[in-house]
Amino acid sequence: MFNLEVIALEIFPLIWSNNKYQSINSITFEFIKYLKMNKLLYLIMAVMALSCGNATNQKGLNIPQEGLTFEMDEEDSYTFDGYRNDATMDLGKLNQGEGTVQIKSGSTLSASGIISESKPFTFTHDSMGYRLVMQKFNYNLITASTAIFKIEPFEILSPEAIKDYHNTKAFEDAVREKFQVGQSFELIQRQGRSMDVGKSILYFKIGDITQGRTNISINLGEELIVSQNISPLQSFAFKLGNVDLILSCDKFIDDLLDQGFFSIRVASEDDLKSLNERREEDPASAISGSSVVQSSESTIPKDGASFMIYQRNSKVFIGKKSNLTILIGDITDGQTSMTLMDGSKEISSKSMTNGQSISFTFEKKKYTVTCERLVNHAMGNDEGYFRIDPVK
Repeated sequence: MFNLEVIALEIFPLIWSNNKYQSINSITFEFIKYLKMNKLLYLIMAVMALSCGNATNQKGLNIPQEGLTFEMDEEDSYTFDGYRNDATMDLGKLNQGEGTVQIKSGSTLSASGIISESKPFTFTHDSMGYRLVMQKFNYNLITASTAIFKIEPFEILSPEAIKDYHNTKAFEDAVREKFQVGQSFELIQRQGRSMDVGKSILYFKIGDITQGRTNISINLGEELIVSQNISPLQSFAFKLGNVDLILSCDKFIDDLLDQGFFSIRVASEDDLKSLNERREEDPASAISGSSVVQSSESTIPKDGASFMIYQRNSKVFIGKKSNLTILIGDITDGQTSMTLMDGSKEISSKSMTNGQSISFTFEKKKYTVTCERLVNHAMGNDEGYFRIDPVK
């Protein structure tokens, strides 16, 4: 049978050792007399005492292993229950989806930093590591903007340990498992997102989407892996540890929130063969900036082809060893600017009106692009109609 004095003198104080309950410690002995008169209540309290006593051995925040999702307004606070000490998250003003975050233990500031969809925030509380991820930013012009967050337990490694980890077989396996079948994702211009890769984090961010192209940067933790200009239907390769990956731009959508749609996958043997061929022709072409051959035959028809491009967008023709990108700017007063790109290299640029042509050479063949018709609409996207022909 339980010993009442042991429970009262040893287990109860253990429960109330949590500083949130220290004020109750003084009334512990008041229970003794009452419990002696009620054996059933005595038994119930004993079981509760033993259960709660074991719980006090835990530390950190009371967060499920799979994480906790919650929503909050900018310039507001959220409190996480702790086993020993609670933690309060103060969120600052969200400017284009990015804001400051502070973590306090009581009134003491324990961590602070910047958080956005592309940059999670990690911190420790009672010697336990946690990661805070902004899953979605909801802009509101009239009232406060909001964001959906997820907090989860996270093993925080030192910068030196992270670098060592990136050279391990475990990290290589994590990369292959993550991207073997491919991952698709979208990015809003001037914003980004993150992906877990083993014990590390991969960050993606794009700049402005202008004339059918943008710059995308990829960071592994704090290290910049690659920064590359890209247009729809273009790809490039880069390395994570010892694994070659291919990032492809699928399309852009020009609306209130300009967006780019991308995919990333482990490079195939054909991809690597194409990359090696390009390196032999151009030794300065590093893997981080190499264009990937996507077709063994050029997609420019031998007899030419007509095509349409929305203003501030592009059309891509895939060549044997590179991509031809045709970009146009705003269509205003019956004219637009046109830029031709061979991979990431500009080969020609000209202001175009109806009936005008631009001549250029692509993969040792001569072509012309003719502006057939430019169309302005009172509402919606303006578009241009063009034709590309080989010079015979």
